[in-house]
Amino acid sequence: MSAPSSALDQSAFFVPFIDSHRLSQCKKTYEMMVERGMESWTMAGRAVSWAEDQDPLGHVKASAYLPYITNCAIRLMESFQGQLGDKYPDFISGKGKGFLSNKSELKINRVAKYPDMLIVGLRIQEVHHDRIAVGYQIWSSAQQILIAEMLAWTVFFDYKSKKTLNLLENGQEFSNLYSTLVDRKARSDDAFNEWKKKQEVSHVNLRKDRQRDQKI
Repeated sequence: MSAPSSALDQSAFFVPFIDSHRLSQCKKTYEMMVERGMESWTMAGRAVSWAEDQDPLGHVKASAYLPYITNCAIRLMESFQGQLGDKYPDFISGKGKGFLSNKSELKINRVAKYPDMLIVGLRIQEVHHDRIAVGYQIWSSAQQILIAEMLAWTVFFDYKSKKTLNLLENGQEFSNLYSTLVDRKARSDDAFNEWKKKQEVSHVNLRKDRQRDQKI
């Protein structure tokens, strides 16, 4: 498969579904993320905006990453609809029993720039009765590498009582949500740990190959 040659071809991340090379890059990046335990069904992709996302040096600025992550975070909340049922509309609109962001920390590992399609994935890292810790990762489709990550805490909150919401003490729907979150964390952990094992085996084999080459 040939690489894009023109400037228009290179910016085909805006319409990856009609450009075979860009579509292939996005698909490969998606597969790498899933292999590392990112949830496939809550991912969010967005093409880098030349005017809005970049700083004067032509790099995606730190403040531009938050909207990318927010898209994925909202998809996480939307994934709760199956468990919450009739309570979901109030939950997602911040009425009654809902959620809020508590704290977050962004780490930028690598520079991204236009043209590119950034894909955001998440892995639930901690589940408590009233909050979850979510690890978000932003990957570059052009570079096929992790470029930024954020650890964010989402707190379940009762807007009427102004107190945190214990999922296990507020009806079957929220209890089901808690159980589902625990299960999702376990599945992501299993995938991530399996990937780590493969990496360790690969590193061991690489060291053996180098030692063998040195002896020769």
